Amino acid sequence: TMISYTPKEHGWAEVIISNGTTEIAFVASHLHDSRQDLIRSVATLEKYKEAIVVFQDEPDGYVLHLEREDKHCHYTLHSFKGYDPTALCELVLEGNISFASYKNDIAKIK
Repeated sequence: TMISYTPKEHGWAEVIISNGTTEIAFVASHLHDSRQDLIRSVATLEKYKEAIVVFQDEPDGYVLHLEREDKHCHYTLHSFKGYDPTALCELVLEGNISFASYKNDIAKIK
């Protein structure tokens, strides 16, 4: 599993992103609808070559950027500070996944 998104109480969700070597776990706030971003990302990747998912962890957070090349996706996870998803700080994790596997992960989100 590359990504899991588990809703918790009060609109928060536990997110785990793994590239098989490194695993990052954090909570995402309801301030940004990351669940909707994740679900939309599949349709976006089917139509275009890239998609972005924002996770707000108040005040900081993460941006997942996916790029599709035929049946494969390359993804990066960057951190950001101070409620600004455009102010990317550091590359936290990157990896590759087949588009089919990514779609499968997203299909499991409740």
